[in-house]
Amino acid sequence: AFEVMESRKVALTVIIPADPWLFDYYRDLGYTEAFDYSEETYIRPIETAWEQGILVVPPEVPSMESLYNFFNKKQRERTCYVLHGYDDFVTILRDLQMSGGQMLTALNIQNEPIGMIFFHPAGDHIYVKELMYDNDNIKNLLLQEATIQNKVEKAIYRTPFAGPGTFPLGMARVLDRDRLIHHWASTHENSVLNIGELKEMDTQSLTRLLLDYQSREAYMSLMLD
Repeated sequence: AFEVMESRKVALTVIIPADPWLFDYYRDLGYTEAFDYSEETYIRPIETAWEQGILVVPPEVPSMESLYNFFNKKQRERTCYVLHGYDDFVTILRDLQMSGGQMLTALNIQNEPIGMIFFHPAGDHIYVKELMYDNDNIKNLLLQEATIQNKVEKAIYRTPFAGPGTFPLGMARVLDRDRLIHHWASTHENSVLNIGELKEMDTQSLTRLLLDYQSREAYMSLMLD
């Protein structure tokens, strides 16, 4: 598999182990932990909140193009994120629907997307895999509407790394060392590490450095099984 990816000029490969024990298996293949996430809990207030000019609707209402444009804008605002193209986005929505999940969108008065929530029912709560929004008011409106529609009061939602209590999600492995080393060096001109020192690093250490795993900047969400 590595040879096929290298022939296609793939510089970095990522994977999500399906079970915890597989982290050890993939570690033996040169992968290393690279993508963590945190979880936060939302409890819906007794009094329903509303905001004039904002409407939370299912994804069929706005155009697919406008949905993706907002999604693409928000994913590119993140420091280090596995990007999804338009075709991926369409597949993600279909997969979400087929697996019993939902996506809701917040629209402003011009009918432009200003927030999105992707979630699944999970018994007495909903589990949110991705939450994108322009401000905290929109975030709370999305969580409120999602819990109301599913007749629950609690939502657990994923966020990028937010301190202690994080969970491992994905692993990564550098394939094209020279390409990524030179790219990293060009964007870290003030680093105490030089190219020679980077080339001497083992693959796992280099992968963690390139993805800044120490500060947990790398994040992935909505990855398909």
